[in-house]
Amino acid sequence: MAAAHRCVPGPNAVLHLFFKEGRDMPRKITEDCIMCGACEAECPEGAISEGEDTYVIDPDLCTDCGTCQEVCPNDAIIEV
Repeated sequence: MAAAHRCVPGPNAVLHLFFKEGRDMPRKITEDCIMCGACEAECPEGAISEGEDTYVIDPDLCTDCGTCQEVCPNDAIIEV
């Protein structure tokens, strides 16, 4: 099954949640994302890319290592 993208409206931006085969990703990038690119630069798998309002996580590449969450200066990446 191909990965799917689901956008959930937030009060000021969009939360980008990615899921694969019915399983939600263990982390999400929230509307608190300031588009600094720290997570993209540090992701060892290249699973993060720039989206419209926030960076986004590709579930096919993400290995759930947590590096993105550790380097985010705005705490915009959270576990779900």
